[in-house]
Amino acid sequence: MKHIVIYLSLLPGIFFSQVYSQTGGGTLNLPKLFKNTSLLFGYSQSYYGQDLEDYKDNIAAAGNIINDRPYREFNFGLIKESENKSLSGFKYISYGYDFQMSTFNLENVKNEIIKLNVEFLKYFWTQPVARGIYLGLEIGYFIEGSSFNEIDQASTASTPIKLTKNDWESKGLSLTDYGLLIQYYYNVGNRLLFLSEGYYGLSKLSDKIFELTKVPNTFRYINIGIIYKIGK
Repeated sequence: MKHIVIYLSLLPGIFFSQVYSQTGGGTLNLPKLFKNTSLLFGYSQSYYGQDLEDYKDNIAAAGNIINDRPYREFNFGLIKESENKSLSGFKYISYGYDFQMSTFNLENVKNEIIKLNVEFLKYFWTQPVARGIYLGLEIGYFIEGSSFNEIDQASTASTPIKLTKNDWESKGLSLTDYGLLIQYYYNVGNRLLFLSEGYYGLSKLSDKIFELTKVPNTFRYINIGIIYKIGK
């Protein structure tokens, strides 16, 4: 939570530093600085690459039960529209998963809960391809994360384990990812728009199997949100 507050504070500075020089600087040019700028508030659901799907299929094929619960989180960001109508911006978004496995043996049933949350700071650039539809690229950088594993057999419990950048790299995972981003905007008011977007990861965080890292090689997401125009 502390990192989210920090990056929420830093995002405007990072974003507006890119366009500050174009306005000539100074407080008298603030209307130019905020021109065509919007705030994004979204709610996303994570999807994964084939490695995690293969892992879950193997669990089920062995006669065990796996209950995969949708991983959904809020996100926020800033968007700037250029003179040529392309869009660019920053986004703070979370990936993750949440599932429970029940494995059977001759003596008992073992229930295990596995969760992962990872947070990325994203930069995206899209351009219009049809009315309200934009297509482009998104690049992300790992900020922090946490993992959780709990086994109810013999009352074994666990607390979340924080994942730093060093922890992430020690697992052989890349700090960056990139992929295709498609967005749809629909005007619902004077300053409000509805956003629906999908991200398809093209890069791999690792070539290792899921059993070793407990992190999917590729993440994807669908995000819905509200856009509020600060300036026109």
